[in-house]
Amino acid sequence: MSLKEEIFKLINLAAEDSGYDIYEASLFLKGEKTRIIVRIDRIKDNTPISHRDCEIYSQSLSRLLDEKDLLPGYFLEISSPGINRKVRDKGEFLRFRGCPVKIVYEYDGRQLTCKGLIGLVEDDCVEIELGSDKVKINYNSIINANLDY
Repeated sequence: MSLKEEIFKLINLAAEDSGYDIYEASLFLKGEKTRIIVRIDRIKDNTPISHRDCEIYSQSLSRLLDEKDLLPGYFLEISSPGINRKVRDKGEFLRFRGCPVKIVYEYDGRQLTCKGLIGLVEDDCVEIELGSDKVKINYNSIINANLDY
C-alpha cells in the first residue's frame, strides 16, 4: 500500500471512529510541510458541522497519524463543506430537497444558470422550483450545482 493510500485509509478510519462522513479530502505530500485537507460532514442526522466537530475529528486523525508515524510533519485543515456547498449527485439533491440551489447547466449547446428551490428529485433529473414555475434539469447536463443561501 502506498503512503498516500495509507493516509487516506486513516482519514476514513478517523471519520468512522468519530462518527463523521468524509465530504472530500486532499493530500499534498511535501515532507515536513505535508498538508492534509479534510471536509467532514454528518449525513445520518443531517446536523451542521460545528467548530467542535472539526476539533474532535482533527484530534482523532492526528492520533492515528502519530501512532503510525508515517510523516515527519504535517498540517491539518479540517472544516465543513460550508453553507454554499456543492450538490454533487442525486443523493445530495434528495438530502437538500427544499433548499435554495444555483445550478449551471448545458441546454441546447448553451450554458444556462437556474436559481430556485430543489423540488422533485427523479432518477434522471431534478426539478427546480422558481416561484410558480418549475424547470427540470437532467443530471448529465449539470456543470455545477451549489446550495445558494
